[in-house]
Amino acid sequence: MICLSDNDLLLHLSAWNLLAEFQAFLRDTLHSSPSDVYVLDAFVARLRRGDVRWQAQYGQGAIDRALRFCDTVKQVYSLPHDRTVVTALGRVDAIDPGEAILIAVAHQHPGSLILTNELRFLAALATEAECATYHAALQNRIVHLRQIVLALLDAKGHRYLESRVKPQTKSDARIYRAFQKDAADARAALHEAIAEAERIGSGLLYSLPSV
Repeated sequence: MICLSDNDLLLHLSAWNLLAEFQAFLRDTLHSSPSDVYVLDAFVARLRRGDVRWQAQYGQGAIDRALRFCDTVKQVYSLPHDRTVVTALGRVDAIDPGEAILIAVAHQHPGSLILTNELRFLAALATEAECATYHAALQNRIVHLRQIVLALLDAKGHRYLESRVKPQTKSDARIYRAFQKDAADARAALHEAIAEAERIGSGLLYSLPSV
């Protein structure tokens, strides 16, 4: 299955040093090999160039891990997509250029999934008139970071995830807060966070077997 990943999702997983576990999730849950996983070429270029804001938020170690991950997968520019879709979505303030490319690629590859951390992205797809066609086409085709973290929690256990997430005070705020709680409450908080994303996306979230 083709998986199209947005930037922040990878940066958060890299900051938590969970990219190896993410690769196992891609393989075992989404049945995707590295040759099925695509990242934005602009993301890779920005990682290689160096970005002061990313370094401050995620740390140089996370940047280095993200680059090593990107070396094992493919870049989106190698997949055909309709540039008129990108241009049309460029008029939607809440969708950034990278997200517009992911939508255009996903629209042209009906079996693909988009992986994201952005609620803003889900809300734009669900509410903006210019996105109505893509909202319909992307039903049950978006995997949110919150779903991935819950799946990793199921696979690795609370103590393991807590040890990775809790030290990263500048990571995703909702997930960070979940791991300030005990095991049962952390799981409940993640379920609640996923339910919020489902409500915002109105059918966009992919139904994972373990979530």
